[in-house]
Amino acid sequence: MYKKRLKIKPVIAFLRAGKNIFDACTKSKVSYRTFKRWQDTNPRLFHLVEIAKDDSENKRVKKVEASLYKRAIGYKYREVHIERDIKNPKIKIQKIVIKELAPDPTAAIFFLMNRAPERWADKRALVNNYNVIKNTVNPLGKLADEDLNGIIDGFIRKPESIQER
Repeated sequence: MYKKRLKIKPVIAFLRAGKNIFDACTKSKVSYRTFKRWQDTNPRLFHLVEIAKDDSENKRVKKVEASLYKRAIGYKYREVHIERDIKNPKIKIQKIVIKELAPDPTAAIFFLMNRAPERWADKRALVNNYNVIKNTVNPLGKLADEDLNGIIDGFIRKPESIQER
């Protein structure tokens, strides 16, 4: 039991770091099938794995939210340029350039619509089209086949009569 616990801890740590179960088992030197068997027989371990996966997912979501926020408001970043000296090509000159990324309105709208939907939601009235279609009478449903074919032929022949003029 003690040895098993020592093998489970690194797997859980890798799961919290964002690895999938197979990669976490491989890095922890535990057979995937063995770990799955342990997980199936022990509900606490199953619950622990689910919590670790949720923690990892929450960390990823927070990173993406932070990136979206930065993109929405704009930010400055440093860029390193390495150039060779014109007089002496063996010497490299390193220049640090500070660039600014302008705010992105699309990212701002997306961020606001998800963070404050009561104020920023795209409010459109939803129409129940099912009831409209259900209560509509089909005018062509009561026509005989000959009448319907005549209407169709009329649409087909009409352009020909226009071309003859």
